[in-house]
Amino acid sequence: MAGLHTRFFILAVLYYRAFTPTYAQNTTAWSLQYRLPDPVCYSDLPEPVKEIEQILKEENDDRGATKAWVYAAGINVRIDPETSGQWDTVPGKGYVWRMGIRAANALSLSILLENYRLRTGEALYVYDKAATRTAGPFDARNNRNGGLLPVESLPGNDIVIEWNVPTTSAPRNGFTVTSVGYGFCDVSESEKIVRAAAASCNVNINCKTGNRWQREKRSVVRLSTIIYSNGSAKTQYCTGTLINQAVDAADKKPYILTARHCISTEDMARRTTFTFNYEYADCPNTNLSVAKTISGADLVATKKELDFTLLELSETPNNQCNPFYAGWNASPKTPGGAAGIHHPQGDVKKIAVEHDPLGVGTFNDDQTDLHCDKDAHWIVKKWDVGVTEKGSSGSPIFDPGHFLAGTLSGGEA
Repeated sequence: MAGLHTRFFILAVLYYRAFTPTYAQNTTAWSLQYRLPDPVCYSDLPEPVKEIEQILKEENDDRGATKAWVYAAGINVRIDPETSGQWDTVPGKGYVWRMGIRAANALSLSILLENYRLRTGEALYVYDKAATRTAGPFDARNNRNGGLLPVESLPGNDIVIEWNVPTTSAPRNGFTVTSVGYGFCDVSESEKIVRAAAASCNVNINCKTGNRWQREKRSVVRLSTIIYSNGSAKTQYCTGTLINQAVDAADKKPYILTARHCISTEDMARRTTFTFNYEYADCPNTNLSVAKTISGADLVATKKELDFTLLELSETPNNQCNPFYAGWNASPKTPGGAAGIHHPQGDVKKIAVEHDPLGVGTFNDDQTDLHCDKDAHWIVKKWDVGVTEKGSSGSPIFDPGHFLAGTLSGGEA
């Protein structure tokens, strides 16, 4: 596949704005520390067959050049602590609310919470049935995302939502689960592909090709965005970059640069989760690094004719994210080569390399009515190593000096 002649169009645009960070606490759900009654109440959801068929039809009919990757169908629900689930008490600690969700044949499950308002000391967790994978904790400092809290996909068809409320805070309705993302096309933790696979010609970031890009890879994040269209929801993968600013290190803001066809509105930004460090720790693909996810962002700037969007994360990435703020270069001088780091089809982090100078061109995609400014994009005529795919949209291209020179809009591969 690396030998095919392909065209990829890369955009270079940056912007600046101030922002105040928040942080989430790091504790363990009470039900995993104290003995509580079994079993947990469950809501059993059917497989959304018609919705999946419609999404697959749209994807199969899509001959466009943009590169987002749809992997989940939305199921509308209404689950809240007042009318659903079960309450238990931990003596001397407080109250525990739990609610399970099962969905037949799902490969992964994610949720969206609305009207999210937690008080200081409260914490929310989502984990799989075996409690081997946990999203959270989420707390009062996540309130800044406009009442929305998207929670990352967890593998499997069975999850539990848990809310810990201390005795100083009376039980009440602190949120409503309004949508469940039914993963019908995803990868497992061992990169054993279930129904979708990033192409075998992709190269993992920690193989030899990525040796020179170990610092820059830490700026690349996977984006999972819930999109509403015609009354139904779907979830798609794209890629983004944590970018640097010409300020003191203590004043850096968590800005993410991505493509506008991935995220174009404030609502979409707030319905997005951002995953750091989703990669194999070694080249033989045997050990996953510990991924860290941040929920929600604010829209800073976007422009259709340049297919760019700039976001500010709802939290500043902490040491668990191992963040790197990528330096960037807005020079009009044509890069003499390029390296792209990305998450094709939402897969673990990959790298593609072009040794020859890039071209300049105009990116248009009639399928999505995306018509960009003339000569606003770099062109990669053929990757010498690796490739980019759907899900790679918004990913960075670095020049030979290791500076960010643009973001991926699309192409023919």
